[in-house]
Amino acid sequence: MLRLKRIPGFFLLATLAACSDVTVTGGGPTTLSLTADRTSAVTNEDVTFLYDAAGTSLIRVVLAYGDGTADTVDAFGAVTASGQRSHAYAVSGTYQVEGTAEDAVGGAAADTVTVRIDPSNPGF
Repeated sequence: MLRLKRIPGFFLLATLAACSDVTVTGGGPTTLSLTADRTSAVTNEDVTFLYDAAGTSLIRVVLAYGDGTADTVDAFGAVTASGQRSHAYAVSGTYQVEGTAEDAVGGAAADTVTVRIDPSNPGF
């Protein structure tokens, strides 16, 4: 038997009968793997970042490219979220790309990858 206790504006799960065989499972701890199709490129050339997140109720995956820009991918409560995003850098340099998976139940997980961007050579 399931009993609910009424609180103004909310319902609270109060008691689940002691003799019940109820198992609550989730997707597990929040994890994120972030990789790049290459770790060096030239300016204005796409680098593709691949992400693979898992959790219990994923909210979003955020990729911060290290140059002040970011992409956000909504996960809508999924247990897993995988995909890719491409990004081109306008300025040469070394960039730390940080991915963050946010989960409603399991908190957050992060992973990073470093890419080096060299100046393009327009003469070739």
